[in-house]
Amino acid sequence: MINYVTFWDLFLAPIYIFIFYRIAVFISKKYYLNDVFLQKKIKQGFWVKIVAAILYVCLIQFYYGGGDAFMYFGNAQVMHRAIIDDVANIQFLGTDATPFYEYTLDLEGTDDEATPGYMISISNQLISKIACIFGFLCFKNYTVVSIMFSLLSFIGIWQIFLIFYRLFKTYKKEVALSFLFLPSFAFWGSGIIKEPVCLFGMGMMCLFVYNLIVKKQFTFLLLFQMLVGAYFLYSIKSYIFFILIFSIVILLIYQTLTKVNFIGKLLFLIVLFSIIATGSSVLMDSFLDDSTLSIANAEDLVNQANNVKNNYENTGGAFVDIGDIDPSLTGILKKTPAALLNVFFRPYLWEIKNLVMLFSMLESLLFLVLFIRSLIKNKFFGFFSRIFNNPILLSCFVFSLTFGIFIGLTTFNFGTLVRYKLPCIPFFCILLLVLNTKKPTLA
Repeated sequence: MINYVTFWDLFLAPIYIFIFYRIAVFISKKYYLNDVFLQKKIKQGFWVKIVAAILYVCLIQFYYGGGDAFMYFGNAQVMHRAIIDDVANIQFLGTDATPFYEYTLDLEGTDDEATPGYMISISNQLISKIACIFGFLCFKNYTVVSIMFSLLSFIGIWQIFLIFYRLFKTYKKEVALSFLFLPSFAFWGSGIIKEPVCLFGMGMMCLFVYNLIVKKQFTFLLLFQMLVGAYFLYSIKSYIFFILIFSIVILLIYQTLTKVNFIGKLLFLIVLFSIIATGSSVLMDSFLDDSTLSIANAEDLVNQANNVKNNYENTGGAFVDIGDIDPSLTGILKKTPAALLNVFFRPYLWEIKNLVMLFSMLESLLFLVLFIRSLIKNKFFGFFSRIFNNPILLSCFVFSLTFGIFIGLTTFNFGTLVRYKLPCIPFFCILLLVLNTKKPTLA
């Protein structure tokens, strides 16, 4: 087992944490001087991400003894050494995955940290590239690089939090809980893995849209941030990129329908869900091969998903079974309730096999209670009426629903499910928290 956590982590991590905290304090005073609530939350959110990063480091090193984070960091180490040996190898940090992949092929069998099979993928290699860049800033220290990934995600999360905070003034505590303090969201959005970078990308894209549409502001800095975020998101997990774009488009379209009567809105929603259903093959293709997006035969895609499911079933472990999926629109729709149930409300108590699943179960149980309570509190039809009468709530609903369907149909292991569903969890949480209150209509 590789030991990336050493004595130097105990020495360097506190120093970097102090530096990062001073930066957070500076930002809070510079940009939120007149808002005590935001000053308080940015500091609290910072410490939540620091603790999450350290816990994730400990989980991977001392509990699992390895994982994706080690693979990404190991290849970052290989890349770092290559650049130090020959500055021309800085080309490895470019957008083309081929040079570094071929380099690792030459090292196969001679360097335990080089894993060429993973580096052929642009999405995997991009994480190692970011880890390599961070490594140059902190003496290649594993814990500090992990903290940097965690704070990268916090930058994106904070931007989304600010958007909802400004739109939902009467729900600021609910917004803070959903985006800053939700345990699984904070924890699995940390570490040297794909999820923190994707959350950063989502934040940059949402920030640009909010400033352009709501605040009517455009700057080249915002455009650059959006392009970087969009590149990260599309390159790493393109299905998140497309679902986010889809939800934003629905938000913009629905805003133009605010004066349309109920029948008109109902017709719009029927068309909307038809689009979600007929677009399933595109998104499933993107999920099953997140390095590209191509429209393939729906039957082939569903068969591929079934093969993945069978592989998980044969290997055992925390398997999520929804049965074989019939490769037709009707077959997909039949499995949709089970898929959504798995994503938002499982694992159940009797399915727990380790401590990590226990925390996931508690959070899922909370969602289930909030969901049932919101249906009762709003008398079922009122649940949907409140959603359809507010474009922001509708966009949260569409994003969560669309995301949940495709993650639920293509993920068959609780360990990966808890990570893959991460981007939609805070949107689902704020939706339920709002529907469980009777506060005034959102801004």
